[in-house]
Amino acid sequence: MLTELYCDKFMDGGQKRPPIRFQRGLNAIVGSATGKNSIGKSTILLVTDFAFGGGDYIRLSVDVFEQVVHHRVCHTFKFGNTCYRFSRHTNEPNVVWKCAEDFSEIEEMSLTAYTAWLGVMYGTNVTGGSFRELTSGFFRIYGRKNLDEAHPLYAHDGDTMRGGINRLIKLYNRFHSIEELEAKAKSAVKEGSAFTDAARYGYVRIAKNKTKYKENQHRICELNDELDEITRQSAAGFTDLDAVVAEEAADLRSDLSQLRRQRTILRSRLKLMEDDCGIEKTNTTRDFKSLLVFFPEVDLHALEEIESFHSQITSVLRKEHKEASAAVREQIEELDESISELERRLNEMSLTPVVPIATLKRYARLSEKKSLLINANEGYSRKAKLDSCMRDAKKNLQEQIKSTLSFIETDLNARLDELNVEVCDASRRAPVMSIRDSTHYLYEIPNDGGAGSRTRGMFLLDVALLEGTSLPAIAHDTNAIKQVEDDTMVSLLKVYARQRKQVFLAIDKTAALTNDGEPQILSDATVLRLDENHELFGFSWARKDEAEDRNSVQSTD
Repeated sequence: MLTELYCDKFMDGGQKRPPIRFQRGLNAIVGSATGKNSIGKSTILLVTDFAFGGGDYIRLSVDVFEQVVHHRVCHTFKFGNTCYRFSRHTNEPNVVWKCAEDFSEIEEMSLTAYTAWLGVMYGTNVTGGSFRELTSGFFRIYGRKNLDEAHPLYAHDGDTMRGGINRLIKLYNRFHSIEELEAKAKSAVKEGSAFTDAARYGYVRIAKNKTKYKENQHRICELNDELDEITRQSAAGFTDLDAVVAEEAADLRSDLSQLRRQRTILRSRLKLMEDDCGIEKTNTTRDFKSLLVFFPEVDLHALEEIESFHSQITSVLRKEHKEASAAVREQIEELDESISELERRLNEMSLTPVVPIATLKRYARLSEKKSLLINANEGYSRKAKLDSCMRDAKKNLQEQIKSTLSFIETDLNARLDELNVEVCDASRRAPVMSIRDSTHYLYEIPNDGGAGSRTRGMFLLDVALLEGTSLPAIAHDTNAIKQVEDDTMVSLLKVYARQRKQVFLAIDKTAALTNDGEPQILSDATVLRLDENHELFGFSWARKDEAEDRNSVQSTD
């Protein structure tokens, strides 16, 4: 708990005020008997909230920093037997300093880390909410937007009923079960949407409705019959052949026919080439010499030169013919290899090369149609399952929320009844919290819409949550307290005082609360008294003369 608050700008009678010491239960900042304003009652509550990690002291106290300038706030928390000291500067509010016993600054930490530490120490970290989220709305200080008696769960300007109910669930530590189901519901919705989008862009097929699903089933049976008939009529048979394999087999069969035709052509060409290759070399010199007997004038040398030329041409042709034949043989060998490969692949498909191409293509077309219809029906079944999962997830989530809210409503109203009897005459109606759903609630005192009663109801709600949940502390300010009847306020003080957690209260005109003057229970709980000439900072800039005198002194300095 918070045990100490100190600032060297807190003054009284020209002297620095001693540290403010806090205790368990009620901690009262008591103002003047006449209700003097602008003496620092609300400000000290804002400083207390500042020690709890809040930021409204900076936002709502502009006049303080104009008159007092920025300053350091030192504070101590005690958990178990250990004291933890910190300081925080108003001109550097996002930094918190760990301090030694004399408040010398040792180690810097971020405001986020500091409030997370407070969450761990107060135990709010296990609820699923942050420390400030769960605490801030219940420090009801003048100037803050959390003083709507009809909507007491509002924590800030622009807040919603949903936000307040979520914080209420977290304070009761019932958020995790809802969070898990909410995550499942979101996952189911996301998966269903992704599947629908995939269908929209053509990545999956989905039968339009149940009627189309049944039509597809009927057509699938017809296609199975047709495929069975093709299988029976095929000499080879391919019961397990699917559309892709059938289409591939048809393509292979077509390629095989073309390769065989090419091979036949090349074999015929090679046969002709081999037949034409019967060119033989002859010895014509002896034949030419026999001509001399009959034609002694023949130029034998010229004839021999001509024959030599013919021999050379024959040699060249024979070489070219041999090379061309070798090339054709090589092409035939390549075709033989390709044909063998295609025949092997067809055999692996359990098909013989003699299955008609037309049969294969028809089988492929029918198998493809069947596959598309099966995919569409499987898509329909998948979508139906996803839709069912989504409905179930949403239903489970809503049932869990309903059960949780019912529990909270019952517990809270029981506590409010008990507190109301303790604070009021038994004949006075207690406030009632009605939580319709996760986004709407109604908080009222039936048949009693008076300002004092509504404020009492708001204060009782805070106490009920302080007693029954992980809420660490509450703060109530003078402006709201003045709405409550005196005898009711005295009873509230007793309730505040018996709390094991801390209640910070700013109040004035305390002597008028009872006929005997200020209640003893309030006197015992007072941690700071403020009055005219005993303001929090030692002076009041609300009084023109005093502010002018101080400004004059500052100018001289």
